[in-house]
Amino acid sequence: MFKSILLSCLAVAGVQEDKSRELQGWVEKLRSERIEEREQADQEIRKVGKGAIPELERAAGEKDVDLSERARRLIRLIRFKELFGFDLKDQNGISAATLVEWMEKKTGRKFIYTEELGLRNVKIRIHEDLIDTGDPYSVGTDFLRLANLGVAPHDSAPGVFEVFAAPIGGKKGLKVYSSVSELPGANEFCTLVLHPRYASPRSIQAALINAVSYPQNCICIEDSGTLLVTDYTSVLRKCAEMMNALDVARSFRVSVELLEGRRGNEESIPEAFRNLRLTEMTGLNQFAPLGTASLKLQRVIQGPPGGAPPPDRNLLRFPGPPAYLAEFDASVRTVGGPTFDRFTVLSEQEHPVRLFESKFSLKDESWMFVGAINSGEGASVVILARALAD
Repeated sequence: MFKSILLSCLAVAGVQEDKSRELQGWVEKLRSERIEEREQADQEIRKVGKGAIPELERAAGEKDVDLSERARRLIRLIRFKELFGFDLKDQNGISAATLVEWMEKKTGRKFIYTEELGLRNVKIRIHEDLIDTGDPYSVGTDFLRLANLGVAPHDSAPGVFEVFAAPIGGKKGLKVYSSVSELPGANEFCTLVLHPRYASPRSIQAALINAVSYPQNCICIEDSGTLLVTDYTSVLRKCAEMMNALDVARSFRVSVELLEGRRGNEESIPEAFRNLRLTEMTGLNQFAPLGTASLKLQRVIQGPPGGAPPPDRNLLRFPGPPAYLAEFDASVRTVGGPTFDRFTVLSEQEHPVRLFESKFSLKDESWMFVGAINSGEGASVVILARALAD
């Protein structure tokens, strides 16, 4: 019994080895100067299907330019047949109508369009990168984008999707979303409302027009500081990322607050700082304001060539007794708030004494615990900071 199984396995291995050598021979014939041999090799390799792809990928990496190009072409055609179920007859691609019919068959959804679109005359070229992108709906919409076509759910018929000319998507009355988190997971045409906080909506529009598929689908409503962007959801997400990177405050009002902290029988924390967990961080539970000081920091627009812009040196005074000075080098160089490259608290006297030093960044508009200074007799000076966009 064991002997017969072993002989069977050896026979199968032998057949596989023969087929592998045969495939290598056909791939090698793609180099031939005779067109008849190349065409025969092409047909035999396509019969093998996806099993030929590893050998073709090896050939695609060859220095022989002709062999490499023929191998890559066969990889595209084999992957295309694996995905769509039929051979590509027209080297220029498939018709948009054929693609939509395939999407209906694979997804079970209904896609409608008007005859004026002329989908049977619209050819979509194969892009290898799009063949392996995932589910049939995503693959189909990625290909339709190449033909300037949009896809979106049809309002009057649940489960039905409409195919239309993408440049007029902004006039189609598509679904409107007010945030990126609300956008549908499917890559379909819809409208996203964007609200820049700091930058001019006109400036953001000038940048997004280069990112959207069609400039006319990016509309600025300056009176309300709003942008309406209509496109595929994949493009809308990129637009939102661009806006977040561009929508930065030009200046910040930096405030530093000093509190005196002590240990007492009952907790006493000013309302504005209750969310900072001061007791946990300092071991104290009673806090009283000593003073607040603030100043304005301007965002650095352009620094010296070949280097980062130097931070500004700033000084804040807190009258006493005892009196303190907060001295720091800070600048606004990134999205978010200011960066403090050096933050120092000193006692204000004839020869100031450095009591505290740190460096940090303020990322949002909330108060931040910076540190504490032991001031004797069981008390500490607690240092807080925040930055509000101007």
